[in-house]
This record gives sequence, structure tokens and C-alpha cells, in this order.
Amino acid sequence: MKCPKCDSTSYRKNGRDRGRQRYLCKSCGKQFIEPASVSNGAVVDESAMTPLPHSELSAIATFEKPSENGQLPLTNQIQLATNIATQLADILSVKQPITSQTSIADSPGLAILLLDAENLKLDIKTEQFLGSLSSYPLQIKIAFANWKNSAMGNQDNELHKRGYQLVHVPSGASNADGKMISLGASIFLRYPTAKEIFVCSCDSLLLHLCNELQSQGLTVYRVLRKDENLVVENYATGENKHYSPVVGAEIPDFEGLMSQLKNLIAQEKNNLTDRLADLATISTLFQSRCQITLNDRSSSAKNNNGGIAKIEAVTPPIVVVQTAVVNEEKPPQSAKKKSKKKNYLKGSINSAAELEQILLELLKSIETEGNEKNILVATLGESFSQVYGKSVTSQLKELSLGSKLTTFLKSCTAFDVTDLGSRSRVAIAQPLQSEQKNSKETKLEVNIDSPAELEQVLLDLLKLMVSKDREKKIFVGELGGAFYQAYGKSVTSLVKELGFGSKLTTFLKSCAAFKVTDSGAKSRVAIAQP
Repeated sequence: MKCPKCDSTSYRKNGRDRGRQRYLCKSCGKQFIEPASVSNGAVVDESAMTPLPHSELSAIATFEKPSENGQLPLTNQIQLATNIATQLADILSVKQPITSQTSIADSPGLAILLLDAENLKLDIKTEQFLGSLSSYPLQIKIAFANWKNSAMGNQDNELHKRGYQLVHVPSGASNADGKMISLGASIFLRYPTAKEIFVCSCDSLLLHLCNELQSQGLTVYRVLRKDENLVVENYATGENKHYSPVVGAEIPDFEGLMSQLKNLIAQEKNNLTDRLADLATISTLFQSRCQITLNDRSSSAKNNNGGIAKIEAVTPPIVVVQTAVVNEEKPPQSAKKKSKKKNYLKGSINSAAELEQILLELLKSIETEGNEKNILVATLGESFSQVYGKSVTSQLKELSLGSKLTTFLKSCTAFDVTDLGSRSRVAIAQPLQSEQKNSKETKLEVNIDSPAELEQVLLDLLKLMVSKDREKKIFVGELGGAFYQAYGKSVTSLVKELGFGSKLTTFLKSCAAFKVTDSGAKSRVAIAQP
């Protein structure tokens, strides 16, 4: 009697069940009941037994009898092994049972899936997608994880119901990867007909397993997670497939997307044609029943009361949808605007007056095109950059006029500025305002021959700027720009003539009427307290 599970003959008695002896296999732990033939005392007929072939008898009959210790002599052991090895094929051909079903080992080809369940989770749809990529049936599925870990939840039961073989590994980093590599590297020994294998893990350690399996002649698919999607890499062809578990469908490439769009458009076109045909049929039936013609506005039909009912057909316009083609050439109108703006470019800008005139022309052009009087200061700056190829801020710094376009526009008589921070607006000043500003500035036109006169002039300008902007501290560059507007010459050149170097900040520091905060290009000046 043998164990029905592992065919072992090592077992022991384990109680009785309904009068029959129960046994426990010592090898696999299987409990089984004593067969009825044995319990009833049935006798096996020796004549029905198949005799051993002559080759087996000849391999054993030539040996000497065992010695007293129960072992054959060494020469007989060697001869026995040699004879059995040469006659093993004949022995197996006689003893091998005949089965009606084909085993996995005899199948023409199969695919295997190795899953690191601690690193990657596959649902049924994803598994079906992987099976669709394989050329062979996906028959063997093995999952590796520490199933005692509470973080795995009920995943072991779900995978077991889906036909996975569960391999338990101890807790610890990369234990599942190590077991996966050791079992996967020798997978061909257990499944010699395996042709394709899916290695499902994001760990880079599994790259060695993929290379080993590919060297054994298997087609290897590496399944990785990328953001919320899965990427399937075919090591043989280098082709990648993308799959979205959220949508439950493959993510096509550009060519696949265009093919799907063409199919959808064709389907919609066919649907539209069918609907138009149905509409024409319904219209024909309606005209036949009511004896009217929808296309004739003068036709009439009798109503239920015997009167005349006029029917006017309203045919909806058919809109033909065509694919828009983008022309690389710009429209002629924009080309004209661009050429019109380029006419302002007459060379480099060497003075604040030239910059003021250029900005005025740009502002007039913007107001004409947009039909707006108040323009954003930022829009004026962008227009300057398009025409001259550099920012207006850099131009102001080159002319030592500060770094803010709004401040410069305030110092110019041709502009009317509404200071709203980043949303400041500018418009062309009215002639009355321009005359008032000119009248104020003409009062400052005097000859400057000494540092004291220059200090007084700059003090008057600073007081005027503080009263107008309501700011106590003014940028030194803005003060220099105001001086240039008033006297038509750079304050830096005047400072050089008076022997105070080439920096206005240095001269202001030497004056008792000013309080200077030195911050390089952003230095500020204020009126000193008495």
C-alpha cells in the first residue's frame, strides 16, 4: 500500500474511521483510508503479474551473494550500476504507466509569470493583457512574498483563487527578489517546454535574472511600473507596450492613436450616412401621407378642420467640417505691422530725449491699433523689445536713467502715467499738462559753475520729485534722468567737470543736503533731515 499523494510506503496508523483503518504518511503528512481490497483480505493473483524482462534478470543473476554484513562486494556494485545504466531505457519502457492526459512537461509550449507581490500588484485585466502579448498560453503563475506580513492583506487568497503558486519568503529587504532569482534561473528544469516568461518587478536586481533567462533561449518580458501605468519591455525585440490599470486598456503609440482616430471618424461617418438615410426615408413617408412637398414653400395642405394650412420647410444648413491646415507664412496684416514697427529703428539711442520720442511714437501706434487711450506700461515695454531686440529696462540702465520704465515715463512731459504697480498705465499727455510741466522745468535752467550750485539744483529737483511721487527715497538714476530732462546734459559729465569723479552717488554722499543709501545700481537718495 502506498500514499495516494506522494506514493511513499512510509506511513503509520492514525486511528480508525467508520470501522476502517486510517493511516498518516510520514513523508507528506497526508491522511488516507485503508483500501477496501486490503481491508477485506483480498489476495493478489501472482499469475496476473507481469514477469520481469530477461534483461533485468540477467543484470542481477550474475552477482555473488551478499556478505555477512548484508552488502555486495565492490566489484558487484560497479557491475550492477553498469548493467542497469545500459538497460535503463528498456526497463522504463516496460514500467512506465500509460496516461490519457498530456502533462505540462509534454505540452508544445507555455508561458510563465513570476510576480514579486511585495513590489507590484496585478489585477485580472492586467493579467489578461499580459496573456494577450504572449504567443503561448499563460499556464504557470508564481507569486513571491512574505505572506505573514499584515501589509499584504488578503492578497494571498485572491492570487490563490486565480491559480497562482504562492512562495513564502522571510521578512527582510530583497528576500523575495533572491528567491525569485534562484527559482527563476532553474525554471527550465521543472518546465522544459517553457518558451516565454514574464518577470513582474520594479527592482533593478531582477535585471540579472532577465539576462540569464534570455541566455537560456527564453523570450523575456520585463513588467515595470511607471507612474500610474505599466510598461512591458520585450528583451528580444526591444519593443515596449504601455498599459493603464486605471482605464484597463493599452496606451497606444502615435501611429496606433492615429489609426484609432481614423476608425472612429469612419464609424461616425457611416453613422451619419445611416441617419441621413433614415431621415430621408421618414421625410418621404411623411410627404406621401400628408401629400405635401417640404421643399415647396407655396404648397399647402388641408388641415383637419377643412382649412388650408401652409407648410414652409426649413432646411438646416449643412456644415462641412474640414481639417484646418496651418500655414507657416504669417498673414500679410501682421507682416505689415511688423514692417511698420521696424521703421522706428534708426540706430542706437544716445539720449533720454531720443528714448522719449521713440516711446511716444510706439504709444501712438499702439493706441491707433487697439483704439485705447490708456495702455499698460508692460505692453509698451514689450513693443519696444520687439522693435529694438532688447528690453527697455536695459536701455534705461545704459543711459543711467534708473531701472523702472514707469519712473522714466513720469519724468517725461509727453506722457500721463497712472501708477498702479504692476498694472500701471500710460497715455499721451494733453497739451495743457505738457505746457505746465515745461513751465516748471524752465525755471531750473541756469548755469552751474560750482559744487554748491549743483547741490542746490539737485536738491530742488529732488524736492520736486518727492512732492510729485510722494516717496521720500528716490533712485539715484531717476534723479540723474530728471537732471538730464531739465538741462539737456548728463549729470555725470557735469560731476566730472567739477572734479568729483564719474559717479553721481559719490557726489551726493559729499553733500550735507542729501542722505544716500548705497546699494550699487539701486542706490537711493533722500533729503537729509535738518
